Amino acid sequence: MTVTEPAAATPHLLSVDGLCAGYGKVTAIDDINIHVDAGEGVGIVGHNGAGKSTLLSAIFGTQQIWRGNLVFDGKRANNAQCSENIGRGMAFLLADRYVFGSLTVLENLDIARSNAASGEIADRAMAKSRELFPRIWERRTQRADTLSGGERRMLGIAMVMMWEPRLLLLDEPSVGLAPALVERLFGTLSQLREAGLAMLCVEQNIPALLRLVDRVYIIRTGRLVGEEKASTLAKRREYWDLVLCGRFSTEGRPLHVVVGGPGKRSH
Repeated sequence: MTVTEPAAATPHLLSVDGLCAGYGKVTAIDDINIHVDAGEGVGIVGHNGAGKSTLLSAIFGTQQIWRGNLVFDGKRANNAQCSENIGRGMAFLLADRYVFGSLTVLENLDIARSNAASGEIADRAMAKSRELFPRIWERRTQRADTLSGGERRMLGIAMVMMWEPRLLLLDEPSVGLAPALVERLFGTLSQLREAGLAMLCVEQNIPALLRLVDRVYIIRTGRLVGEEKASTLAKRREYWDLVLCGRFSTEGRPLHVVVGGPGKRSH
């Protein structure tokens, strides 16, 4: 009789275990446990000041990790330099300050291109950016600060894609954009996901986020309070408790819903 060994579990692309970080003596996030698999889309939602942006910064290496463990692509990455994480296949699109306004579109792309692992990767990424962002290429001789908000956001994505990342961190990509531009931007992000790019996205436009990701984590005052499938959350009629002050059970299901207007941009 032949005994078949159970298949080994595939390690997560990103694993965050018991992560704690903050500013000065103030703890911003505490005991955060999340993961992202290769090619998976994961969302993070929560109220203003919940610690969502701090979490992304700690993962990318721009915020010091006080305690816990961070593993990316099988290697421990606690307090790794941004350049190390970029080299391993991670990219981060900030909520703001993501392009050089005084430079042209093409000069911005050339700066990103110069940090690619090889000329072959840069050439491939440049060709892909022409396909995904034709509007940006039409404006390649314009200064970046003359572009619309949506165009600047797409330029930022085109820049980080020069590194051919396997995990893209996104901090509120829709902030400040008109609904039509949000639709176009998330359509482009969906194309990147279909091509196999994993994403970890902080976003307050919940309907747009749920069309992009597979799972969602909910953070309250620096702590993880829930996790749910995007398909389950999409069946709900209200989302305000996700970004305001609703409480969640440990299974990630709402105990009550607080209905109100959308909050300000989170940090």
